[in-house]
Amino acid sequence: MNKEELYGKELDFIECKGCGWDIGFCVCEEESIKKYSLYKNGIHLHDFATIKECSAWLENLIGGSLYQGLCGLKDGWKPKEHSQLFGYEVKIN
Repeated sequence: MNKEELYGKELDFIECKGCGWDIGFCVCEEESIKKYSLYKNGIHLHDFATIKECSAWLENLIGGSLYQGLCGLKDGWKPKEHSQLFGYEVKIN
């Protein structure tokens, strides 16, 4: 399947310079830009291109709606002990 079959000719996409596919479907590790890193109690969990991608990943693990909280973590907010996000940290790469 080529990109025209996947998207249709009139749809725009952000092309990876390495493999030519949309960044969202890219399998080319070098072109994947991971801007944010998620940590739990100082242990690196995963890297993400966007906070939205990070929140979707973490919501699948622990539930809840976490986007605003993760944005706060990115900006330096420290959650209290009873918070679902206690122990988590978002670092900008």
